[in-house]
Amino acid sequence: MDPVNHLAYLTGPTGISQDNSTEVGFITGNRYLVDNVQDALTQPGQWFLDRSAAPWTLTYLAKTGENPNTDTVVIPQLSQVLVASNLQYVTFQGLTFEHDNYTLPATGHVSSELEADIGAAVSFQNSQHITFDSGIVTQTSGSGLEFIPCINGTSPAYCVTTNINAVVANNLIENSAFYDIGALGVRIGNPFQPADTDANVPQLTTVQNNVVEGYGRIIPASFGIGQGMGHDNLYTHNDVYDGYHCAISTSQSIGDMLKPSGIGNANNVISFNHVYNLLQGIMNDGGSIRIDGGNAVFTAAGNKILNNKIHDVTDASIMDPNGYGGHGIYMDDHTGLVDVENNLVYRVSGAAVYSPHGPTSPNQANTIRNNILAFAQLSMISITGPYNAGVPTTADQEFVVTNNLFYFDRSTASTPPFRVQGGCVYSAGFPFTSFQQFGNNLYWRPDGGFATDPKAFHVQAAAGPGPDAPCSDDNSTWTFYTFAQWQQKVGEDLQSVVQNPGFNNPGYPADDYSLPKGSPGVGFVVFDPSQAGRSNPVIMPPAVAATFVTKTYNPATDY
Repeated sequence: MDPVNHLAYLTGPTGISQDNSTEVGFITGNRYLVDNVQDALTQPGQWFLDRSAAPWTLTYLAKTGENPNTDTVVIPQLSQVLVASNLQYVTFQGLTFEHDNYTLPATGHVSSELEADIGAAVSFQNSQHITFDSGIVTQTSGSGLEFIPCINGTSPAYCVTTNINAVVANNLIENSAFYDIGALGVRIGNPFQPADTDANVPQLTTVQNNVVEGYGRIIPASFGIGQGMGHDNLYTHNDVYDGYHCAISTSQSIGDMLKPSGIGNANNVISFNHVYNLLQGIMNDGGSIRIDGGNAVFTAAGNKILNNKIHDVTDASIMDPNGYGGHGIYMDDHTGLVDVENNLVYRVSGAAVYSPHGPTSPNQANTIRNNILAFAQLSMISITGPYNAGVPTTADQEFVVTNNLFYFDRSTASTPPFRVQGGCVYSAGFPFTSFQQFGNNLYWRPDGGFATDPKAFHVQAAAGPGPDAPCSDDNSTWTFYTFAQWQQKVGEDLQSVVQNPGFNNPGYPADDYSLPKGSPGVGFVVFDPSQAGRSNPVIMPPAVAATFVTKTYNPATDY
């Protein structure tokens, strides 16, 4: 601190280059948070730790009914509560783990995908056939529970031992609760390491019937359930809510031109999960359920996002003018070959289904089929930068969108503008159906005007100038179409209709997307969204207080 010139110097560098001043760093009008400020110690339940002289002094403003002189006070001593290395065939059942002692380094913490330098309170390393059943992990400042491989020197520094032939397989996490968590609730695996192989990354893991609530309370960029490199893992029937970033995410964190050894992040299934109340105005660029399984030279096959219920997502645009990215389903980087089917997505502040780039090779499109997508603030389907690896010489299809029910009450005249297809609508000179193919879908806007809306759909016919070239955000370069013109002139959405799907009561607060009259047609197969989430809740965690100033969009008016 410089009290003469009234300056505060930070002890560590920011984690991202400050060259892009519109997105990172201290931006005029955006928020930043300073904690442990003595002058702000004003409300019961707050505390201040004075480190200016030894011994340190802790001041706490007691709540009504509390007496710090006689109440039990827990002062954690260990950064991790349980660490197991090379463990096999052990069941942990009905146990509670709490009060780790992860503390921020003096120079701060540079947040990165999966927060791999922050250990979990319960850490299983190079372990197989472990069952964690009906347990609780809570009140952690680090992550909750993890299964990770420790293979060499690039693995987390807190690894007990390393083994290039490590096996992390056939592990089960079920019926458990992870709440009031500083970083990730559950972590499976690490970000990409050059020594990764199909044999030594987590596989055949099952995470089912758990609740993850109140995560990211110290490190807000944390996921509820996060997977690094791994394959053939199943995440099913979980409730994940009240977090500041993605609910469930698989993450490669691999260089754009680097091909992993083997199949990479393949054959992972995220199904029947209920995720909601996410981002809360804190974070940007967050898909509620996210798969990162591809780059410019590689696509992991066999990933599926099925039968999930996703709703109420608020990115930082509610408080920051440059906020963005509160999406529903998110295929990150150049991910392709993902089957997105039978999901209900509604009330998200970005796109219902989103990809930043999409696959870079032919025949690797993501399939968006038989979903109910409703009340997305900006768009139904969006891809923003498909040509960051260069304009292709082949038709690299991004999405095949069929048999879906689209329900929205916004238009291009809304603030902000809504469009069925968001982001880039330039097809690199190929027929638009070779870029995104729509067919056998149902569209409905409750005012009944979508069928005649002159700006229902749009296409960018020629490469545009500007920072997003060849894509363009200048709508003067777009050609707009009515629904009929979209079918007749562009060749999209053949066999699609504009028709009321007949939902029972889709508006807030009923949120009832059942179809009492059955399928409305277009090949849509009725599914039951109420099956998402825990099938048999074992533990009901208490509400977790916020640790940041949050703000959410009004579910009745803002989507």
